[in-house]
Amino acid sequence: MYRLDLKRLPYWVPLGLGVKVEVLPFGTEVELRSRDLPEELRAEMNGDTAVKSLAVIKAFGRAAIIGWSGLDVDGREEKGPWPEGIDALLSTSPFGAAFSREYVGPALLAVSEKNASAPSPAGTSATGAATAPPAPGAAPSAPPGSKPH
Repeated sequence: MYRLDLKRLPYWVPLGLGVKVEVLPFGTEVELRSRDLPEELRAEMNGDTAVKSLAVIKAFGRAAIIGWSGLDVDGREEKGPWPEGIDALLSTSPFGAAFSREYVGPALLAVSEKNASAPSPAGTSATGAATAPPAPGAAPSAPPGSKPH
């Protein structure tokens, strides 16, 4: 069973090797921002599966990452995240994989579960209680040659 934890405030996602990113909680804002892609990322969305997967990770990263820690960025006065820096970080195997597992995967699961209700405590495929009694049986067939009223 997978338990979906929908956070409401920014939080830190550890990516390994002492690096972590501060992200906005997934919601409509992040979902919409992730669709507003620059031309180079939009082109990557038409690539093969691996290129497309990385483009999705970068799009979510650009939309959600608001801070980071454990990175030494050479030659840049501003040390906070910027779009190309986020792309470079997430293109690095252990960091992109961790971000995908810890943020993108749960976010995509939340998108697929959008049905105006909270996830079931028993899992996403648990069935609910019946809300109506079963039908008593099959209705008889209309006699041959009868016409609707």
